[in-house]
Amino acid sequence: MRMIDGRLVVPEFMLRLAANGIWPSERGNLESQNLNPILAPESIRDWAPGERTVYFYPLPQCTIQMLINGGDRFWLSEHAAPLGIDHTLAVAIGDFGLGSDAPLVLDYRRSAESPCVLRLQWGRAGNQWIKVADSFEEFVAITGLASAIPRFREQSGQPER
Repeated sequence: MRMIDGRLVVPEFMLRLAANGIWPSERGNLESQNLNPILAPESIRDWAPGERTVYFYPLPQCTIQMLINGGDRFWLSEHAAPLGIDHTLAVAIGDFGLGSDAPLVLDYRRSAESPCVLRLQWGRAGNQWIKVADSFEEFVAITGLASAIPRFREQSGQPER
């Protein structure tokens, strides 16, 4: 079991996706997502209207509060709707691509073992956190991520595609 901050469980399904080369597990290979997105734009529009691509971060290692403590001020800005999440119980897992200030997070407020998935939705009346899925497993089902083509092979020693 992999933990974040000694108390939040990284979803087992995410670990399996990384082991199978579908979810990035290291920083070195992330940029390939800009040229060859993991998810098809059509699947993204179903759960994030107006978005065309998703850029997934490596397996999470820290909470948003830890990012803030390290100097990342975005999470405290009005744009990040800081009152909509608990920074000590949220973990960033991706965003909507180059130049995006709309992250995807695992939200552990309900459970330290089974987080829901939220996305930051921008709006004229202010930005807000929107629930995408009640669990990471549901997120994988909604997005079709489990059937994505493996491309991150650093754990198995195979080259990237």
